[in-house]
Amino acid sequence: MGPSAHLKLAIVIPAYNASQTIERVFKRIPPAVQPQIVNYIVVNDGSTDDTAAVLARLQQSYPDVVALHHDVNRGYGAAEKTLLR
Repeated sequence: MGPSAHLKLAIVIPAYNASQTIERVFKRIPPAVQPQIVNYIVVNDGSTDDTAAVLARLQQSYPDVVALHHDVNRGYGAAEKTLLR
């Protein structure tokens, strides 16, 4: 067993008005990587579309999804800072 067998990953995703694309992001994660994923952390950065609803639906299929929400759009940098906290 190589060192990567014990590697654990957290997938972090900033999202703004991503209701049409966020689900595809999850589906494109290679199956070989999925067992190493500890959790998915998504920051919905004040989206005005249905991103929050899509994330709620994804949480039913992916129980390791942690969805964080900004009330207003704070920008990419602020979303990254939230992801790193």
